[in-house]
Amino acid sequence: MEKYLLEESVLTVQAFDEDSRFRAQGGFARIDKIFAGQLEKIIAELNEYLYDDGGSAA
Repeated sequence: MEKYLLEESVLTVQAFDEDSRFRAQGGFARIDKIFAGQLEKIIAELNEYLYDDGGSAA
């Protein structure tokens, strides 16, 4: 995920099936299993922390 976020501005559920780096790891379905079915929630939280800072990080 770190490498993806260094190149892309937002992480999406679709990225896990579209990006070759995630597809090589089994895509969304497999990665979601690793995260006990919480991947969508984790993605939302990551995006919130990364982009909902009121501009203080930029």
